Formats: sequence, C-alpha cells, structure tokens
Amino acid sequence: MYRLVYGLLLLFIACSENTEPINAIRYFDNPSWFKQELARKKAVNPLVNKHLKVEDDTSSLYLQSVSWEKELEVFSEIDLNKAIYSGKFKVDTLMISSTTGPLEQISYLSLDADLNIRKYIVVKQGAKVNKIQAELEQHSPLMRSKIYWTYLPDSGYSLKGEQEMKSLRRNRFEVIAGFVHKESLDEVNLPQ
Repeated sequence: MYRLVYGLLLLFIACSENTEPINAIRYFDNPSWFKQELARKKAVNPLVNKHLKVEDDTSSLYLQSVSWEKELEVFSEIDLNKAIYSGKFKVDTLMISSTTGPLEQISYLSLDADLNIRKYIVVKQGAKVNKIQAELEQHSPLMRSKIYWTYLPDSGYSLKGEQEMKSLRRNRFEVIAGFVHKESLDEVNLPQ
C-alpha cells in the first residue's frame, strides 16, 4: 500500500513538474540582443548621420567617432523579462510575406495601464532581427511623457517623444539617425 501511494505521488509530481527553469526567458530578450548588436556595431563601426529636432529647432551632424554604449543605451534598457512584467503582455505573432521571404512579427501589448512599456514589436526573418519598435509612457501627478522608437539594425533608428509638465507647455523632440557604412563613403558627401 505504501509503495502504491509513493508511486502514485511520484507519478503525479513527474507529470505536473514545471520543466522550465525559474529564470526562463518568456519574452524576447531585448538586453541580450542589444548586447550582441553593440558588439556588431563596434566591429563594423559605421558613421552616424543624425538629424535632431526639438520643437522648431533642427540640426544635423555626422558622427565619425561613436560611443556605441551611449548610442544604443535607450534601446537596450527595456527588459520584458523582469518579474514585474510577467504575464502583463498580450503576445501576438503575425507572419508577413515579403520579397525577401517570410517575416515574423511578434507584438507585446501591455495589459496593464500602469506599465511604462505600452507596446513592443520585433520583426524577424528567421533568427535575424529586422526591426524593433517600442512605445513607452510614463505618468506622474506632475508630468506625462511618451517615447516611440524604432531600431533598424542595418540602417538606423528613430526616436520621437513628448513631455508635458503640469501647467507648462508640451515639449516635443525627434531624432533620426542613419548608419553610413564605410564601404559606401564614396556615395556620401561628408562635411569637412
């Protein structure tokens, strides 16, 4: 009798045991991906053609020496796998046909109005990431801010945002950056 109960208990535990490690990655691992992207950017070291706009003021610059840690910091800060985000996203996968082959779009949509990550989208072709987008929002009694960013590994990124302080005007900004690879410098006229 004891062996039967013990055997059934073992069978029950074996069938119901969670085989996933405690720290299993459930969502796209953004910090790890950007760590790899940082190494790739350092190896290739493209120039950056950057256009900035704050309200009505605009400027453009070419960066020939880039601190990739600082340049990619805003993108790598998102970690969907923090414990606070567990189960807080609706995950939707869409297959898209393109001229270069099928693309997989994975969308993470916030189910909690208090989360700062409202939307996060990854577009991949096989294992290769083609695009990452995020929509971030923060609220407090004194301010509200929104940031939308898109990162295209081979061509550049954009950041658009606004910040509104209570009883003050709204500030808007935009950054559009293109990666200029050194082998294509003959095609680009850089300022001297």
